[in-house]
Amino acid sequence: MDEQVDEIRVRPPPIRDRIASEKQSSDPRRKRGAKRKLAERRELISLISTAREGGVGVDEKSVEDLTRSCRYLESTIRRLYPHQQMDPSAIDRLMWEAYRSTDGIYGEAEALAWANGFRIPGSVKIRDDEGLQRTGSLEGYVSEVHQKMSEGGRLSHASIIAAGVPEDDPDYSRLKDLVDGITILTDEDFVPNQAPQPLRAKYVRMQSVVDKLMMELYEDGMILILPTATVQQIPGVHFSQSHWALKKGKVWGRPIGDASAPSEDTGVALNSAAVKDMCIQKWGNIHHPTVTSLSALVLRQAARVGWDNLVLWKMDLKGAFTLLFIRPDCVRKAAFALGADKDGVDLSMMYPVGFFGWTGLPFAFAIVSNVVTRLVNRVTYGESEMYVDDLMGGCAETELAHDLAAAREKCVQLLGNGSVADDKTEHGRIIDFIGWEFDLETRVVSVARRNFMKTLYGMICMRGSETNPTVREVQRVASWASRYSVVCRSLKPFSVDLYDAVRGYREQRARIRLGKVQLRALDMWISTLAMLEFGKADFARPIHTIPWRRPQFLIEYDASLYGLGIILSELDVEGAECGVESKPRFMRAIKMPIPYDLGSDPSFQNSTEFLAVVMGMACLVSLGCKGAGVRVKGDNRSSLSWSTSERFRSEKCRSCAIHFMAIATRWDLVVVEGVHIEGVRNILCDGLSRDVSLKDSGFEDTDIFEWESSTAICALLRVCDPRTDPASSDLLRHWVDAVDLVEKLLE
Repeated sequence: MDEQVDEIRVRPPPIRDRIASEKQSSDPRRKRGAKRKLAERRELISLISTAREGGVGVDEKSVEDLTRSCRYLESTIRRLYPHQQMDPSAIDRLMWEAYRSTDGIYGEAEALAWANGFRIPGSVKIRDDEGLQRTGSLEGYVSEVHQKMSEGGRLSHASIIAAGVPEDDPDYSRLKDLVDGITILTDEDFVPNQAPQPLRAKYVRMQSVVDKLMMELYEDGMILILPTATVQQIPGVHFSQSHWALKKGKVWGRPIGDASAPSEDTGVALNSAAVKDMCIQKWGNIHHPTVTSLSALVLRQAARVGWDNLVLWKMDLKGAFTLLFIRPDCVRKAAFALGADKDGVDLSMMYPVGFFGWTGLPFAFAIVSNVVTRLVNRVTYGESEMYVDDLMGGCAETELAHDLAAAREKCVQLLGNGSVADDKTEHGRIIDFIGWEFDLETRVVSVARRNFMKTLYGMICMRGSETNPTVREVQRVASWASRYSVVCRSLKPFSVDLYDAVRGYREQRARIRLGKVQLRALDMWISTLAMLEFGKADFARPIHTIPWRRPQFLIEYDASLYGLGIILSELDVEGAECGVESKPRFMRAIKMPIPYDLGSDPSFQNSTEFLAVVMGMACLVSLGCKGAGVRVKGDNRSSLSWSTSERFRSEKCRSCAIHFMAIATRWDLVVVEGVHIEGVRNILCDGLSRDVSLKDSGFEDTDIFEWESSTAICALLRVCDPRTDPASSDLLRHWVDAVDLVEKLLE
């Protein structure tokens, strides 16, 4: 299951250049100006003409929007990355592809046209109704259904043995417990409602679409369909609400089982926080692979077989949650009302297999993912991890055929024939893992193409929309920024700015006006994302910089409102790996007066403490220290948190945050550990931050770092003034200057 990026519901043409903030008018001179500007975009003209010749409709308003967006993107890139050579035709092609990426965003009208008025035939309810009557109970009939499905191969006690799952596997007993099906857990306040809730208005509109989708599941044996009156007679039955939503690239959208909506009569739902806790207790917590763990996997395999021989692969389990049964005595809790069939009889469906919507399914299925991962890693030369139903691995090219066959065999042995979606198996030197593109040729990680286009276009739409965005839309764009700041590290300070715009809002549909800070944050994100396209080798993140590494350097620090005290040391990395880390080796001591008057205002204290960390990082770079992990040690929790999390919560530290991330990104320094000590134990750095001299602290001339001789460090100290928020002036210029400044730290 590919990790999905949330979508903003936008359709072309919503793009507007808000920087120019020009109002549309019917002035003929403006129209002539628009045509002239379009004429400058020769590549765009060619792409639009080709599309129209191929029958793709592109109206004049869309053409105008695309033209404006191309000009906006080109000017913003030139401003933020003035040293980059830009080809206008490349920008045209990128914007055209981003625009066309919305072709797969369908609405209700398209879905209804696809369904073409479909209704479930009246004969459909007969199969399961007769089965229920024949067996005398829902449990008996579901057991019969399970037995028939198992004939084609499913998870079973025999398959666990055949796959070779060892009894000492940490999930062995829990896997065996899943053979008879998943137990649907409910909290102590749960009361089955015995009756369906009124169908939602949207569901009623889209009933023909849902009916057609449910018919496909019915024919595959994944659901039972019965008259609602019959289902209501089943003791303890509980109905959750049926729903439908749009899905990118799927004209038919997707049906949703909403098990979180409380019943109108009982006020309770199948899902709850208590149920989640119960699921964790029963099946354990979920530990998904991340871009960090997958990068570590790639590095281990590259060290084993060599970068030039390495190849990546992925394999997909077919049906995901449907590969597991629901226990026969729990199916009664998984009822969902449908509309009426062609005969006018109200229908309901029930799930005899796993389904999307109940809180516990991901936790239960994680047992399968964990076991499959361990099984595959025992029989392959390389290594793999699993995200729900996506198995991802790496090995030598000469080992690929063996590893793919061995991985597939273990999946089939455990879960049965047809459990692997063979058409989705991929391998290569460039491959997408859970929304990230791993490129072995350039040895970098970037945003996967589909997610890249979706994010770029969504941000451009928001940046240029004439309509204020909703809280929900801003939250989604902010979540993209937060996620992809793993690659675009230098932009982390601006993810918080987007979240700040919606802080305090509860109504998701409320529309808000974006401020100057948010608009500039979008400018930086849009242009930097574009640079991932135009200069991936330079702008994507090197794979080796992503995994956690042991700290090699130590920054001890303290700050007052008029000075900084910093001590730099080198750590014993080899000793730490062996568990016998020796005492840090002293490098330099630094006493740095603050060149701006902060008075006695305590609100600046956190910012000056963080300033000490930033200056410590800069001094490390000046000493030639780069490409390493850093431990910071101080008595201020805020600055420690900002440094280790790379999340910054104060406007007073904005300039420091921008320069901190610029240093970290350019010179590959990562604060991997933060150590808090009591102020009374931070005596040496505290004294240096105040009136105690370096000499009085016991340092010789050779121990002192002469930071005053570094033009770049002096400039950095001046520009990180917490009294001035760069967002109040020219934030883009400030960011460009920061990138240029940190480049000079080694000069």
